[in-house]
Amino acid sequence: MKNSKRTLYLALSGIVITLYLILTYVAFFSPKDKAGRLNTQQILPTPITNLKSPIDVVQKNSLSGEELTSDEIEIRSSLLSRIDDFGYIEKQKTFTIVYMQEHDVFQVRILTADIEAGKKDAFNWLLSQGLSTNGACKLPFVFYINPKLLAKNTTFNPIPKECMNQ
Repeated sequence: MKNSKRTLYLALSGIVITLYLILTYVAFFSPKDKAGRLNTQQILPTPITNLKSPIDVVQKNSLSGEELTSDEIEIRSSLLSRIDDFGYIEKQKTFTIVYMQEHDVFQVRILTADIEAGKKDAFNWLLSQGLSTNGACKLPFVFYINPKLLAKNTTFNPIPKECMNQ
């Protein structure tokens, strides 16, 4: 009887010590910011930061108020079904595309110093998914870049030039 109690005591002690070590590891070795919160910035797409109100810009300068056709709705749904675990719809060398659900906007981040080439690549990718120019403009979507890529005295328009003349 003493032997089985001792075995049970050792097993329970081992489980408690294992749980303690796991919790200690998670608490001390997870990436955290200065306030001690878990740092999720390294796995999430970067939000738009270089615009005062990107949603107002999209609504004012695009066809976002127009209704999508049934084909465009199907393509839009197909794009949304491609969202991976990190929020990306598409990742290429010159751009990435994410969907901002809270604003119902597709966000295209330009990754290259040749901003116009990155914009063109992203817009052409949307067209290659079956959207017309008009349909791509109605998604809506907006470009953004890291401000460090922007040369001095250069203006950056977050709206595709193809959508400005629609």
